[in-house]
Amino acid sequence: MAALPEDSQRASPPSWLILLLVPMAAMVALDTREGRALLDRLTAHGEAITALPGLTLDTAPHAAAGLVVTSVRSDSQAARGGIVVGDAVVAIDRTPMVTLDQVRRYLQRDKAGSVALRVLQGDRPRDIRLGREGG
Repeated sequence: MAALPEDSQRASPPSWLILLLVPMAAMVALDTREGRALLDRLTAHGEAITALPGLTLDTAPHAAAGLVVTSVRSDSQAARGGIVVGDAVVAIDRTPMVTLDQVRRYLQRDKAGSVALRVLQGDRPRDIRLGREGG
């Protein structure tokens, strides 16, 4: 029997090791600011979040526009405050917001009973205070 070429005698890593290491490498990459920004860009469409009671937000198609309001419950505080679908939320409590991840992190960290939203309706800025409980 002929000897196998030296390259084919090398053992490849076990498949379980690859299955373990690839997700771990992805988690490490996503734990960086650049990784989170990339993840937000990759998942920007169709990932609306309910950040506050009565409204959902999604990443705006134009980066400078902030986050776009994708739905407003008709009986909510947001609707009573004049927020409508298509408005851009550019800041929460004077903190600029561009990504959904920023909104999630801010709201997890800040536990105040209400927040002040800076909303652009067209090119007209408005400040609207919303409670974080109920609608």
